[in-house]
Amino acid sequence: PITDFFGATLSILLGGLNPDVTINDPDLAQKIVRKQIKQTDFELLQCIARENGMELLIDHEGILGGSKLRFLSLANLIKDDVTLKYGRSLIEFTPRISDAGQFWSVTAFVWVPQVKKEFTVTVAWDWDQMTLTFNIRPGIVPLEDTPPSNHLIEDPVTLVSAPGKIISELIPRLNNRLTGSGSTIGDPRIRAGSVLRLEGIGVQFGGLYRVTSATHSIDSGGYRTNFEVRKEIWFGSIPLALQGAVKAQVSTPFGGFQVSPTAFG
Repeated sequence: PITDFFGATLSILLGGLNPDVTINDPDLAQKIVRKQIKQTDFELLQCIARENGMELLIDHEGILGGSKLRFLSLANLIKDDVTLKYGRSLIEFTPRISDAGQFWSVTAFVWVPQVKKEFTVTVAWDWDQMTLTFNIRPGIVPLEDTPPSNHLIEDPVTLVSAPGKIISELIPRLNNRLTGSGSTIGDPRIRAGSVLRLEGIGVQFGGLYRVTSATHSIDSGGYRTNFEVRKEIWFGSIPLALQGAVKAQVSTPFGGFQVSPTAFG
């Protein structure tokens, strides 16, 4: 195995690599045993990857291509691989915003055997402030009395399994809040996992995106690449201006003018 330092560190913080926490509690140890029920081996590995804040990819390069698995920490891969500008290399782009809104949260009921008590834990992400917040209250708090929550984890969780379960539900939904599809002049560098920098489409929709799929086609019209992308929370650590997400400039015979992000697209 080749270890990704950032990803391994994140796994340790999530409790995924701590084998000694349940030694003194056999009942708790049994509860957190991972059970493979109605899952293929690949689906099970995907679940493990998500609970450790990673993505699972099949690597098709090299001698072992197609037989090599990569547990990839996308938070460590945020540098743009390809820059596309609307009106030049970016032929078209259609953004889509989900119902995640400006605030998205996950709630779980966590059993702590040391004190024989259950706690209601809510983890939320605020898009306006770009902050992660935690709310922990003793007992099973009625949902109407808890902070606003978009998803409830119904499976029993413990202090050991709670971080991974919450992360596996929270991050994928946040990363799919803003997605899009587009096309450009054929470019073999555009493939799943790569990062695109989209310019000339305003503040709200411009900036860095992760490619989730790419289709390359050659026909009578030439070489063309169609792609699907998503804007991940990891890109929030980079100022929008440095991502190329600035007000769109439109040139006319009478001069140029700016387009507001809400009016564009």
